[in-house]
Amino acid sequence: MEDAKLDKLLYTDKELRGMLGITARRLAYYRKEKFIVYIDTNPIRYTRKMIQDFLEYVNKYPGSLVIKNN
Repeated sequence: MEDAKLDKLLYTDKELRGMLGITARRLAYYRKEKFIVYIDTNPIRYTRKMIQDFLEYVNKYPGSLVIKNN
């Protein structure tokens, strides 16, 4: 995943999905597996730092985000 332009402090789940081009189901999987930290509000929110940490992790370990079949 490429770096997104982060000009706000807080982003909603929908905004993050749009920036990264991923589905709601995939982002929910990343949250469940604790690949990304989030603020448990309604709607779910992410800080700029949380997103930057997630993108750094993805760039460092790109194969780790593959969804495993159960």
